[in-house]
Amino acid sequence: MIRRGRGLRKDDLEQSSRFEGKDHLVTVGGLEFKLLKDAGSTLTVTCRTCSVAKAALSGVALHAFYLEHVGAHTAPPPAPTLDLEQLVERVRALKGDELEVLALVVDGLERGLKVYGQLVVNGDARDFEAEALQEVRDAAIYAAAGIVRRRRLALAGATP
Repeated sequence: MIRRGRGLRKDDLEQSSRFEGKDHLVTVGGLEFKLLKDAGSTLTVTCRTCSVAKAALSGVALHAFYLEHVGAHTAPPPAPTLDLEQLVERVRALKGDELEVLALVVDGLERGLKVYGQLVVNGDARDFEAEALQEVRDAAIYAAAGIVRRRRLALAGATP
């Protein structure tokens, strides 16, 4: 049985190793990690669940990374700080387009739940701010490209 959170030991985790094409994959405590060695023999380990990567690991440091990372993923969720009934009352106050926007956010949370499991903010090793910045940047690019396309079509007399 895996102890949750900090305090994991090497013996707590089942480990296996396999190759998928040229990729060396290691499964530790139910999480899959991709190991990649570059030409300079630097080993990079990447969690395939959350994409957190650590470079230049070997031996004890590698096992410590596995234990800490699996511990972060298996940490119990903190007690909720928001009362569900209070949230329902706040949602009831929304109207029209506000509900449509909220539904899109809920759609994203539901997709994430199906793909990644329950969101546990304190146990997730991803850099949320960096990922948000990348997503906002990409959204700005897509929006600008759409505007450019629409303008070009309007100049050509076509309808988008």
